[in-house]
Amino acid sequence: MLLTLMRLKLGLELRDLTFRFGISPATVSHVFRTWVKFLAKQLSVIDRWLSRSAIEGAMPAGFRELYPSTRIIIDVTKLKIQKLLSLTLQVTTYPCYKSSNTAKFLIAIVPNGMITYVSKGYPGCISDYQIMALCKDLVEKLDSGDMVMADCGFKVKEILHLVGTQLNVPPGTKKDAQMSWQSHRFAFM
Repeated sequence: MLLTLMRLKLGLELRDLTFRFGISPATVSHVFRTWVKFLAKQLSVIDRWLSRSAIEGAMPAGFRELYPSTRIIIDVTKLKIQKLLSLTLQVTTYPCYKSSNTAKFLIAIVPNGMITYVSKGYPGCISDYQIMALCKDLVEKLDSGDMVMADCGFKVKEILHLVGTQLNVPPGTKKDAQMSWQSHRFAFM
């Protein structure tokens, strides 16, 4: 387990771990994969979705003042992945604006920064809107009156409206928008 935690936390490479633990690269790889699968299975039962009252109780004061109804902040992150053997799968993971195969994940955090939702991985060619539409389990957790914060590129207003939730695009993320002094101050809290 130590080997796995060192790789995850410190980002140590296979060669480094091979040297540190005095074992073969194949063993390092096997140990890492085994522990990651085990940890994923054990940790998957933990419900990271927080109640509205828990979120409000832990919300930073400045955030509470400006965005009191915010339940989650969402974004999509892209991770480079190994080139796949299947040409069909290579095409779906190769977006036209990047030069490598990628997988996309929808991430939701609460205003204090805790990660509360991570979607399964999707091919790099899929749009953020399509990912949100596929993440029905996230949308179903939202309550009427909740507010979801996202940047201007996240066009999911219609999906959120279906469950009585609003999309909030904060100042400074809108195209060509000049941030006010107050918004600029908030952005660096």
